[in-house]
Amino acid sequence: MNIPSMTVGFLAQAVATVPVTAASPVPWWRENWALWGIALLTLAVPMLVARFVAGRLRSADMWGRIATVLVALAAGLVICWLGWPPRLGIDLKGGLILVYEVDTSKQAAARVDDCVRRIETLVSTQDGSQGSVRRRPGGGVTVRLATADATAREALPAAVKTAEFDRVSVREAGRRDTADALEIDYDVVPESAPVAMDKLVAAVSRRVNPGGQKEVTVRQYGLDQIEVIIPEVEQSEVDLIKRIVSSAGVLEFRILAHRDDARHQAAIALAERTAASTVRQGGEAVARWVQVDTSKMDPTGDRRLVTRTTPEGGVELLVMTDPFSVTGGDLGRVSPSLDENLSPCVNFTFNSRGAPRFGLLTGRNLPDPANGLRSRLGILLDDVLQSAPEIRSTITSFGQITGNFKQPEVDFLVEVLNAGSLPAALRSEPISEQRISSQLGDDTIKSARLAMLLATLLVLTFMLAYYRFSGFVADLAVLLNIILVVAVMISFKAAFTLAGLAGLVLSVGMAVDANVLIYE
Repeated sequence: MNIPSMTVGFLAQAVATVPVTAASPVPWWRENWALWGIALLTLAVPMLVARFVAGRLRSADMWGRIATVLVALAAGLVICWLGWPPRLGIDLKGGLILVYEVDTSKQAAARVDDCVRRIETLVSTQDGSQGSVRRRPGGGVTVRLATADATAREALPAAVKTAEFDRVSVREAGRRDTADALEIDYDVVPESAPVAMDKLVAAVSRRVNPGGQKEVTVRQYGLDQIEVIIPEVEQSEVDLIKRIVSSAGVLEFRILAHRDDARHQAAIALAERTAASTVRQGGEAVARWVQVDTSKMDPTGDRRLVTRTTPEGGVELLVMTDPFSVTGGDLGRVSPSLDENLSPCVNFTFNSRGAPRFGLLTGRNLPDPANGLRSRLGILLDDVLQSAPEIRSTITSFGQITGNFKQPEVDFLVEVLNAGSLPAALRSEPISEQRISSQLGDDTIKSARLAMLLATLLVLTFMLAYYRFSGFVADLAVLLNIILVVAVMISFKAAFTLAGLAGLVLSVGMAVDANVLIYE
């Protein structure tokens, strides 16, 4: 176990709860080097103090026990200091209610795309070398078979007619039959179908509350809406939650088109002559243009990559399609980490299905010592390129997403990828956003707070007065327990509710029972 790395992880989670506005500079103690320094001091100083105390007491065998207690105390105090104040639940501080609506247009467009790809597959099985599929304005496709074979001409309409499409109606709208070619127009109309709201609610819950420790409620609201209730948090985290909820979460791994790669030359030539987003050769998609998140990487610095500028001023980059189609569904576990430069990154593993496919994808694009070619692996989330590291060796089970990431962005990627893609797309912005006050009245909160404080002080005072030195030791243990509980709650960004605070006080009372059994 790497104790400094684990401590840095807890410190990073603790600092993430402290608000930092875009206009204000980042405090020095939020920098990675500062977190590592604090972590090392948190380990080193208590150990030195423990060795000194053990030497003065002439009990060298007690050094390890004293060091364990002091390190735990120091770590708890540091985390509480960096992450104070702890979060409070909706019942104590109120929160935010977001209402999202299912975007049926995205759902229909996705089903139409799947249908077109299915028709392309049917065409390629009939006479792929001479077949082509192109979209028509108004939501249809035109299939063309440049062949005089009567069997192929009859087989294609029959195959399309008997094929099963996901909630899409495909109807023949026209046919043009010549001596050397057959063209058929098809109308592709998405059918209205109810969304599985229970699956959608479960998927969103996994995203916003992956460990179950956050006081976040996700429930169905109306026929095609969901309601997300969040305890009072800073605006930066509200923005992060909005991104997590509305992101489709579709992850892809694609090879970037490279001008020095002979395998990519034909696709690059076609891509530079068309304005379409998908590049097709012989009716088959061979490459496509994807948007680049320029805050993560700047592709214009590498002239061997194929880029173009969009009318809106953005940058698009050409990526190749491949038969392996490694996606987020092939991932096993995703976790936040630090790269070799101590910058935030995302570690991921593949499941038994994805590991061999990713091994083939990377193995076929290894560096070529003959011409110095180094292929780059594009990592796309929702058709936006996030990172493009060079492939240096065959990768089968483990990988890393690096880039100019900040810790909130890493948290976003981890939560979205671990939860998987949504069964239905949501609108990018909530249709309703409403802040609510605490569910309990101010008088109730004040009375409960006073009662819990008095109960804790009375228990500690009784232990000290009745058991003297033994009671003093017991009080220290109880206080250490409280500090560690609060530190863990801050580290995991869990919110204290009134019931949770009562449980913390109850643990102090239970400590009295334990001490009575021991001392009496």
